[in-house]
Amino acid sequence: MKHMVLMWVTLMFSQLGMSQSAYTWVEKGNQKMAEGNTLGAIKDYTTAIEMEPFLAEAYYGRGSVYAELQTYDMALNDLNRAIQLDSNMAQAYFNRGVINEARGYHLLALQDFNHYVIRRPKDPQGYLARAELNFIMEKQDNALADYQIVSNLEPANANGYLARAEVKLMLKDSSGALLDANRTIEMEPGHSDAYFFRATLLGQLGRRLEAIEDYNIYLLANNRDVYAYVGRGNLYAAEGMIELAIDDFSRAIQIRPNMPTVLFERGYYLLQLKKYEEALSDFKQCIQLRYDDQELAYYNKGIAEFYLGRKSLACASWAMAGELANDFRFEHCDVQMGNKSE
Repeated sequence: MKHMVLMWVTLMFSQLGMSQSAYTWVEKGNQKMAEGNTLGAIKDYTTAIEMEPFLAEAYYGRGSVYAELQTYDMALNDLNRAIQLDSNMAQAYFNRGVINEARGYHLLALQDFNHYVIRRPKDPQGYLARAELNFIMEKQDNALADYQIVSNLEPANANGYLARAEVKLMLKDSSGALLDANRTIEMEPGHSDAYFFRATLLGQLGRRLEAIEDYNIYLLANNRDVYAYVGRGNLYAAEGMIELAIDDFSRAIQIRPNMPTVLFERGYYLLQLKKYEEALSDFKQCIQLRYDDQELAYYNKGIAEFYLGRKSLACASWAMAGELANDFRFEHCDVQMGNKSE
């Protein structure tokens, strides 16, 4: 699941007796926030508050901007005031919950998400936020119960279907997840995140060529996404398209050079193509970057060195590979049978 983000909505004004000019400043603040002008938005919301001190929407807007800027004390002051003025403002509870969670106040955050769910029982975002928090609090049963609720809600839009697809996959309902991912793309053919999700799912289901097609579409709009190149590269490799796999691993490494796992994967497939010098370079780098399985990296490094005619270096690498390389050491490195693990 993706990390929670603050909820940003333009609220309908609820107090008809308030100054119309104050409404105008709130609307200006909303527009500036949509444009990314956070300081301008704060100024406009503050003007609205100065004109009408009891306008909950103005406090909600300014508090949400402060939260976006991680100025949490000021954000909480405004969101508390918004809730005091309008106890049914669900979005204010949600954003306050996000802040409380970020500050480690999990019980307070849980109370806020409960308030949101009560006021918006058909919105999956509240259940998702509460489920993630319950996992953090090690209340797995409560979290799974919320995910189950989300899986049964009828989504209102494409994003809703994708969120439900993610939940269904978490609940091991792969068929349901695929149906929802398909529905997301039907509703919004340009929804790149849905293509990425479906590509990952199709790969898990063994439908690799279809998954590759989805990665192709996703990468047209996201050509700097390391994980998409790695995912597609693994699929190419599983289909025996080794050179295409190496190309994708290379693109990923070009974007983010210090990824030991991807360096290891590229080195392994370069080894299959007998490109020993290039493979050796990758294994050296992944060892320097503390690849998780150091013994396996040294084992493959030794193979590359051996085929490059560097027997002494190969034997030194195999010595670092532990028991994994015992047979090679016994056959090629003058290691006695009784000392194979030395």
